[in-house]
Amino acid sequence: VSDPISPEPIATLPPPRVANGWIAYSTRSHNATTGVEGQIFLVREGAEPRLVAGDGAICPSFSPDGQKLSYVRDENVFILDVDPAGEVVEGQGFGVAGLLEGACPVWSPSGQAVAALAPGEIVLLGLDRSITSLAMPDMEPVAFAHNTLAWTPDGTAITYATDRGI
Repeated sequence: VSDPISPEPIATLPPPRVANGWIAYSTRSHNATTGVEGQIFLVREGAEPRLVAGDGAICPSFSPDGQKLSYVRDENVFILDVDPAGEVVEGQGFGVAGLLEGACPVWSPSGQAVAALAPGEIVLLGLDRSITSLAMPDMEPVAFAHNTLAWTPDGTAITYATDRGI
């Protein structure tokens, strides 16, 4: 009897993220019953991988100070607190209608907000639970690249790739 979950290499997964000696990475597998499933793990040298999120979770990213971890699941961005020992506390989730699949959220340089792509807009999710929408009129963002969004080093602007360029 074969296992119903068989790992499939997915070339489009973002690279692992590192903070405080911990590496956060996501995996995808195909389940014959439920379809594609994603999981996020934390691991460090000499330790077993620790499951942080399942049920389709992808795109882990540490905040600049390494104390928070964001990820995407079911068109929602979740933010967890992570202590130096790698313990996580379930944090806040933000609903982002139509979040583009494959477009991972990106932390602001200050660590006070996460930017995510949705059709026709960039959504800024503040740690204070604020949600701000920045319209991208007449431009379709490129959803195939995980690093489509990038903040300027001073956090005053966001660049993004579209069907017309950057």
